[in-house]
Amino acid sequence: HWVTLQRKLADPITTLAAILLAFPFALRLQRSGSSGLATMAGILTGFAMFILVDLTTALGLGGRLPPVVAAWAPVLFFLGLGGFLLMHVEE
Repeated sequence: HWVTLQRKLADPITTLAAILLAFPFALRLQRSGSSGLATMAGILTGFAMFILVDLTTALGLGGRLPPVVAAWAPVLFFLGLGGFLLMHVEE
């Protein structure tokens, strides 16, 4: 039950991480000629995010990861990745 509780606490931050992760790809669409490639990269990154969130949650439910790590590690990873990508978008 601890994993489920931590997951429910992390879900709003997961949504913010997805939004932050989408900004760099949306900003690149206007500046580069390969908008299809940037769109596909954004979709694949979002898909990878939700796969990793579900994988770590399953590992937490199975007792392989501590509940806090299972719920918060992928969220913090993708928040950091989104922030990094946003800081390196060309102006």
